[in-house]
Amino acid sequence: MKRAAVNALALIALAAVVGFGFSLYNPPVSDGAVVAVGPVASFPAGSITEAVLTTKLSSSVPRVSANAVDGIAEVPVLVVGITDAEFLVLYAPDPHLGCRVRPASLADPTAYDDLEGVAFINPCHGEMYDIAGRYVGGPSPRGLYRFESYVTDGVLMVDLTTFTFGPSR
Repeated sequence: MKRAAVNALALIALAAVVGFGFSLYNPPVSDGAVVAVGPVASFPAGSITEAVLTTKLSSSVPRVSANAVDGIAEVPVLVVGITDAEFLVLYAPDPHLGCRVRPASLADPTAYDDLEGVAFINPCHGEMYDIAGRYVGGPSPRGLYRFESYVTDGVLMVDLTTFTFGPSR
């Protein structure tokens, strides 16, 4: 009986060690809907940065929860550095059919007639948006959705529960 208890304790200890070791290989996730994007120095004025925010949702978040698996959501965003202290965080899936919008600088310029004033392109359907995410062309009904963002201790934070619709066409 005593030997069985010792074996059971050893098995529990082994499981705890293995579980702890496994946890070291999991990517860090935010617990909630406010997510750190990165240090503000990573988003200088005039820059466009693609990012995927990983978060563990503790409640339903419009536009984001539908893509969550086991409560973990990966949220593709585009971060625009307006100034060194002002940022715009756009939801990368377009409002038309949800294809991910990409920076126009990554597009093949021969595939489009005129890219002047275009900062973002939907490679699936050809929608185009300016640097502020406003509609420029294509079948989309409006501009890109925007998340509220703010800076805390030099880190750009995004509130996934607070978004606004992009302006209508």
